[in-house]
Amino acid sequence: MLSEKAAVALEALKYRSDADWEVNILPFGSIYWSDEMPAIAEIAVLPDDTSTIFAMFGMRLTLWDGEALSARDQELWDAVQRRVPNWALFRRLSLSNEQRFAREKAEQQVEREFQFCRETPTRRRKAMFWAYLVCLAISSLSFLSMNVRRYSCSDCMIPVGRPFAYKITSGFATPAHWLWRGAIADLSLVFGVAAILCLVWQARSGRSA
Repeated sequence: MLSEKAAVALEALKYRSDADWEVNILPFGSIYWSDEMPAIAEIAVLPDDTSTIFAMFGMRLTLWDGEALSARDQELWDAVQRRVPNWALFRRLSLSNEQRFAREKAEQQVEREFQFCRETPTRRRKAMFWAYLVCLAISSLSFLSMNVRRYSCSDCMIPVGRPFAYKITSGFATPAHWLWRGAIADLSLVFGVAAILCLVWQARSGRSA
């Protein structure tokens, strides 16, 4: 479920009839409105918050299609709605013709991107592969540079890791232990940043060619 910080951030997002809609390619590949999505800094403290919020947008796509949610999804939907009943997302469970067209256009764009990846010739795929490796190295080095830090306290249980804590240092009677959700979130961020850098690289290369 949502943390208190995420709940406060979502409850503050009041419905505005004049809010603009925007296209989100990743992670849910559709449209959303500017009064529905909180700032990343407000929800990135806990990976569970981010995944729950993205799941809510994904479930709304199912409702837009006129389909019923699974029992598990319906339980999560109801729990979040009880927690943040004023979140603007709950005010847009159907689309106008114009909004439906914008959604279809966004989802077609996602399909074209995946189709491009499937149909790219072998030589270009290899170039993209090596470009991604370079971007992954840059992203990994940036992450490592953020996390090079020495701790002077040898008896303190200190969270280690930026932007997400992935480990707790040992204390007087407690051994060090891993925070697997934070570690997974950090890894996802490293690979995600690498993918974005690679896409930017490929876009610039395509224009220069």
